[in-house]
Amino acid sequence: MSEISVPYAAAAAPDAVLAPAQPAPTTCITCGGPGVLSFCARCGQPAPRGRLTLRGIASHLVTDVFDLNRGLFFTALELARRPGGVARDYVAGRTVRYASPARYLVILLALTTLVYLKMGVVQAMGTDFTAGINEAGAGPALASAQKVNELATRYMNLILALSVPFAALASRLVFRRSGYNLAENLVFTAYVYAQQCLLFVLIAGGVHFGGLGGQSVWFPAYLVASTAYYAWAASGFFGQRPLPAVLRSLGAVMLGYLLYFLTFVVVGIAWAVVAITAAGGLPPR
Repeated sequence: MSEISVPYAAAAAPDAVLAPAQPAPTTCITCGGPGVLSFCARCGQPAPRGRLTLRGIASHLVTDVFDLNRGLFFTALELARRPGGVARDYVAGRTVRYASPARYLVILLALTTLVYLKMGVVQAMGTDFTAGINEAGAGPALASAQKVNELATRYMNLILALSVPFAALASRLVFRRSGYNLAENLVFTAYVYAQQCLLFVLIAGGVHFGGLGGQSVWFPAYLVASTAYYAWAASGFFGQRPLPAVLRSLGAVMLGYLLYFLTFVVVGIAWAVVAITAAGGLPPR
């Protein structure tokens, strides 16, 4: 009887003997959802894995940035290979492999701003601007111009980012027959704009820091490369043939900049009127 009981017990419950131990379900530490094994089905919070360690943080950082199957590096490679396809995937809901357009854009904007400042582009533009005002004899406006230059340098990220919604609106208007709404055009524009920032870093930064020339060299090269990239991405995303995509892309780019510029002019005039009114009006002549 004893010789049969042990094999019989193993045969009666093979899963209990052969299956690996599974972690017990826990309660989500964020939303309190029940039955969490790896991720919470309600909010996506990963199951607790013990205390944070430097090794764990480094591992997650490497995975997020350099993972060839997902993450930032994968997104950059795919946007270099098939920009329209990436935006179409994300709009269609296939998002898990890509960095979100907002996250990718913020990171590339920060990198672009850093290169801008290191190259001295913003400072040079501000110096030329204030020098022109000074030569024109508009001394009282010089302090305001210097203040504008300081604000432009400090908030370069924001100034660059604010152009994205206007570019998205322009592409929505120019490519309206494609059927994409404004939010979907915003996804497309954010990915394309971020990749254009990467082109700026590679072209302008490479020329400048490599000692290959100044703005007269890198600016036309970047302008041609970024415009061609936009047209290529638009062709894939909106389903346009190459020539119509190029023409419509040029129209969308110019319209986006025009909307952006006009908005800033209107806001600037309104701000000036408010400032003058608060100061008691224009001084008497």
